[in-house]
Amino acid sequence: MAEALRCGAQVTDLFVTVPARDRHADLVTAAERAGVPVHVVSGEVMGDLAQTVTPQGLLAVCGFVDVPLGAVTQPAPLLVALLANVRDPGNAGTVLRTADAAGTQAVVFADASVDPYNGKCVRASAGMGIAARSGRLGR
Repeated sequence: MAEALRCGAQVTDLFVTVPARDRHADLVTAAERAGVPVHVVSGEVMGDLAQTVTPQGLLAVCGFVDVPLGAVTQPAPLLVALLANVRDPGNAGTVLRTADAAGTQAVVFADASVDPYNGKCVRASAGMGIAARSGRLGR
């Protein structure tokens, strides 16, 4: 959530459980200040929304951030990661985090690769700021 707000992603809603709201009061306050509607939900509802067994209690709904390939290549980037035929969303998320740590300017997902917006891929890449710089080739 903090990364999404920091990078200027379009956050449309924040869902939060009561315990998470108390633990992350600063994030909830930042979301409210940014005009993001905050919805308090039960742990059961959060589990359904997050599609995971042990959700963290915070779930932000953000708009897609797709960057046209031409925007990624002009001016010529110093380092780009290309995912070709990467079908496991956990592996793709790990590549995103690693590429961010290595300082890549972009990560390009070829058509045969997993959708970068797959829930498991998003969770595996959580905590890194490259989302605003990733794109999908051929879509």
